[in-house]
Amino acid sequence: MDPSQVKIPALADLTIDNITDNVIRINSLNPDPRAKYILERLVEHLHDFARETRLSTTEWMAGIQFLTKTGQICTDVRQVRTSLSHNLHHVCFCVGVC
Repeated sequence: MDPSQVKIPALADLTIDNITDNVIRINSLNPDPRAKYILERLVEHLHDFARETRLSTTEWMAGIQFLTKTGQICTDVRQVRTSLSHNLHHVCFCVGVC
């Protein structure tokens, strides 16, 4: 698919208060209802977790290092990092790193 043809919903300027809603708006384009539901719940719980625990920058960076190490064990057949990093990236807004 040509990226210029993707219709992205209107998004607010990102803040800790609206990042979850923005991610859910982007995910609303997912044509698979079950995948859309699962990702919506994952994003909401993950963002709530980051806020509730007051995840620090140091703790967030430890998570990034985990993803880096995960990427180092990936092969052409075993791609773990791609799915992990996409879903965890937006947490940086909840932590205040992005």
